[in-house]
Amino acid sequence: MWIVSTPGLVAVAVFTTVFNLLKFATPLYLLQVLDRVPASRSIETLVMLTIAVLIAVFCGLALDIVRRRMLVRWSNWIEVHLAPRILHQGLSEGRHGRSEQDTTRGLSDVSKLRGFVSDSLASWLDVVFAPLFFLATFFVHPVLGMVSLGALVLLVIVSFVADAVTRDSRRAAGDAGREAGSILSVAEQNRESVGGLAMADALADRWRAASTSQVEERNTSRGMQVTFRAIQSTLSQLLRIAMIAVGIWLVVQGTLSLGGMFAARVLAGFGFTLAERALGKWRNLRETLTAYRAIRKRLTITDVSTISILPDVEGHDIIADSVSFRYPGERRDLYRRLSFRLPPGRMLLVSGGAGVGKSTLSRLMVGVLTPRDGQIRLGDVDISRLPSELRARLISYLPQHTEIFEGTVRENIARMEVGDLTEVMAAAKLVGIHETLIHLSKGYDTMIGPDYPALSGSQRKRIAMARAFYGKPRLIVLDEPVANLDRPSRRIMEAALADLKAGGASLVVTQSIHSEQLARMADEILTLTDGKHDLQTAANRADNASSDKVRRIK
Repeated sequence: MWIVSTPGLVAVAVFTTVFNLLKFATPLYLLQVLDRVPASRSIETLVMLTIAVLIAVFCGLALDIVRRRMLVRWSNWIEVHLAPRILHQGLSEGRHGRSEQDTTRGLSDVSKLRGFVSDSLASWLDVVFAPLFFLATFFVHPVLGMVSLGALVLLVIVSFVADAVTRDSRRAAGDAGREAGSILSVAEQNRESVGGLAMADALADRWRAASTSQVEERNTSRGMQVTFRAIQSTLSQLLRIAMIAVGIWLVVQGTLSLGGMFAARVLAGFGFTLAERALGKWRNLRETLTAYRAIRKRLTITDVSTISILPDVEGHDIIADSVSFRYPGERRDLYRRLSFRLPPGRMLLVSGGAGVGKSTLSRLMVGVLTPRDGQIRLGDVDISRLPSELRARLISYLPQHTEIFEGTVRENIARMEVGDLTEVMAAAKLVGIHETLIHLSKGYDTMIGPDYPALSGSQRKRIAMARAFYGKPRLIVLDEPVANLDRPSRRIMEAALADLKAGGASLVVTQSIHSEQLARMADEILTLTDGKHDLQTAANRADNASSDKVRRIK
């Protein structure tokens, strides 16, 4: 995964090198001015040296501004190019076990990477030159070099101790903050239940406890951080005092000039400051490296197995071939070696009680989940290898819990694209919602959303059905389609399924409640019960039902 322009990175590296080398102008200036000018009493030399050092300083300033602006542009490029890919992957590649939290975490990783590049990367590029400044101090005088090196060792020790001591409190504060945020988010999403059941006080107490814990842990962490920062600042002051004291002693001993003393002090100060800035961002570097590895893994885990040539899958059977599945952390499979074949224009009805895996099977059928073993194929092609755009065009899905998105009616039916109005209207007419939609304030261009008040629950579900039927897909998977529908809506939905089935679409329908019409429409019925499955044709099931009835009569 390349997230950098090589020429740009080379330019930043060159600017950083020149910028740090130009810093040597100041100690050289002190060395020359303090040692040569008093002895020669040459004002011309003072003026020329001053002009030279000012040119070096302003050139360094210009280079620093340019490289930091380049890093800011690079950080913006990272967010613009990576964040949409992370979001698209998180929303569409559910078969890899993605979740809403995982997508949010991925976007947070991109934000961390962007922030590091724009704010902290320059400090870590500069710290590479810190050893050069300390080495130059040794060249001025080994004793002063040892003093500066000792201060650096103490700085490193203090920085790592500070990180280790505050780690637990930072983690606890973060956990408490996330808990408080989760409580607030759930409460806002379920205001009716909270208000109707008088849960506000209890939830407020839970939020207050989590927030208080966060504040206490944060205060503890920040208190220790302030202490360690004060220690680091004191080390910097002690270094300056020690460099002057030892330097003057060496001057008195006659082994060092006054200019050399001040030059060594400035060199040691440069090196110490670079190290102090970088170590202050040590945790940021560690978190950024973790975020980068997560982004790299995320963006390379998918699309490596998708087929490069669009296959001819029209008219082929839907095949579940020895499918086994279990959720992470579970010991028992929901299904083991489940197999069936669904030709075009036929319907499979999946029935069973709650928790036996009906919704899970529907997610497997549309590629939102992948089997632990076995395959679900469209003809000879594993659906998990189909490009997401082709898979969405061939396989449609109506989840059990439907949602209306912020956008126009037309966009909601056309899967949040503009869509062909003729096809949008055809899908709406198929589910019997067309007459309702054209009487909205702006018809199909009416803006709706989760909180739009003019639509009943049944009408919302029919819009979601129209979204599933839009474009006449090859396979349609409907999870509990008759749930929460009134009788007229249920008849419309059943008529729509019959129309799609007659048009050659394969249907997989799950149901918990009994529906005689759906059972009559089904060509095969798959019954799931506690890890077991029983597949029967409709005719065999009818014969078995008749036999059971005869036995009961006898």
